[in-house]
Amino acid sequence: MKRCYLPQPGDHAIGETERFYTRMAEKGWLLEKRGAFLSRFRKGEPVKALYRVELAPRAGLGEETGLPEEQVALYEDCGWEYVTGRGLIHVFRAPADAPVQELYSDPAQQAETLRALRTNAWLTLLQVPLLVALYLLLTAAASDSFSAALMNFADEWRMSFVTSTGLMLFFLCFLAANLYFSIHAAVSLALLRRRLSKGLPIDRSGRGQKAHKITAGALLLLCVLSLALCLAQVGTGRTSPLPKEADGPYVLLEEAGLAGERVPVFLPDREGKIERSASLLAETYDLYQPLRTDGGAGYALFERVYALRFGSGEDIARALQGKALAGQAGGDGWSTAAVPGLDRVYLAKNGMEAVAVKGRFAASLTCIGGPPDDTTLEALLQALGQRWG
Repeated sequence: MKRCYLPQPGDHAIGETERFYTRMAEKGWLLEKRGAFLSRFRKGEPVKALYRVELAPRAGLGEETGLPEEQVALYEDCGWEYVTGRGLIHVFRAPADAPVQELYSDPAQQAETLRALRTNAWLTLLQVPLLVALYLLLTAAASDSFSAALMNFADEWRMSFVTSTGLMLFFLCFLAANLYFSIHAAVSLALLRRRLSKGLPIDRSGRGQKAHKITAGALLLLCVLSLALCLAQVGTGRTSPLPKEADGPYVLLEEAGLAGERVPVFLPDREGKIERSASLLAETYDLYQPLRTDGGAGYALFERVYALRFGSGEDIARALQGKALAGQAGGDGWSTAAVPGLDRVYLAKNGMEAVAVKGRFAASLTCIGGPPDDTTLEALLQALGQRWG
């Protein structure tokens, strides 16, 4: 027996749900099971049938319908066959030409059954703002102030957009779609409850749905396009061994006057490599270079360079400082320095880290190893100024 699965209207769309199952029956697809997002149909002869939705509390453990047995028996005595149920939604069916009585003779009585569904809709609508507020509160508790938490939150978002534009666009489109559907559900339920309270039955004509379908379709299309963009960006990433000479807007330890062999130093199992990736907003170069000098000193360079397509490298400088060991931008862990060829340089007081900015370029460098008074980091910054200049 053939079966098919199709997306179903939301729990709040009672009239639309009844019309959906009625249209499918006319095409020869009879409802078998209602899931979280999809309904299962079995192939049969086209029939004219009526579907009605009844709301009830969630089923207890071991119960299938969640409806009292006497209520189901009463509906069946009136000519309604119980089909399926999930959560608050339970579906009954009857032949279109059968002299059946409606589940509710008084629409105002049915309005009272919408309370649980309305509560679920508002909880769904509020969950995103509540999660964001909880995140900010937890971040503020770990920061000096709430304003610092907001700055860190903004920096994280800015960097995420720069490095993973497709993923962030998909997340925002998905969030917008979820917010729209939640608002639509809450408003639809409020209007439906008001209609039923006035003694008017559920509108099963489908009027006034065109704008909603266009908006919903546009949001879903944006989600699909942004997901495709996200997958395309993943395909741009590539990892390769370090070249002998820099072939991009980055520098190598040899350009700081060091000579030696590129062998693992502080991380025995990690060879030098460079990862290149591209997004809509930037090209990123992420490299690690170990070096054992001819004199026996060990060095390790961690470098990440961003070539922005729009804006200035200064826009992400604070975020780069926040990701470094020295701590957040504007704190006591950083000082500024002047390096020829660079617009601005931030030096960490630990002597190992720096953030450099020039036009649309920004870079974070961490250089470890060498004697206590080693000047390799300063030499790398000067080489970077020449490269970007």
